[in-house]
Amino acid sequence: MGIEDNRAVVRGTYESFATGDVESLLAAFADDMIWANHTPGSSFHGEHKGVDAMREMIEKIGAELDVTKFELQTLVADGDHVVAFIEQSVTNKSTGESQEGPVIHFCEVHDGRITRVDEFEGEI
Repeated sequence: MGIEDNRAVVRGTYESFATGDVESLLAAFADDMIWANHTPGSSFHGEHKGVDAMREMIEKIGAELDVTKFELQTLVADGDHVVAFIEQSVTNKSTGESQEGPVIHFCEVHDGRITRVDEFEGEI
């Protein structure tokens, strides 16, 4: 697959997330995918391996956070890599604490599916 195909795969995940289409979102990921959150203060910090772990992470987002803004600003693609820059605002449902700021997703795409995402939240 080419660069534009890889960009389309990643863009599709944000469209699926925005509409709540979890099955389409998960279908874009390889079964053995890895999602690594590199933000120590995040409740999602660490590696999440496999589509089942991804599903659990999505369920945790819904249970813990009220996502009031999650806007894809830009996608940059080069070969098998696609970098997404997102602006987000979330409120923790239990504490009422709000956070706002950038998120960067560094994605690897192979054979039309995302195999790895490295996520960086907050002020970078």
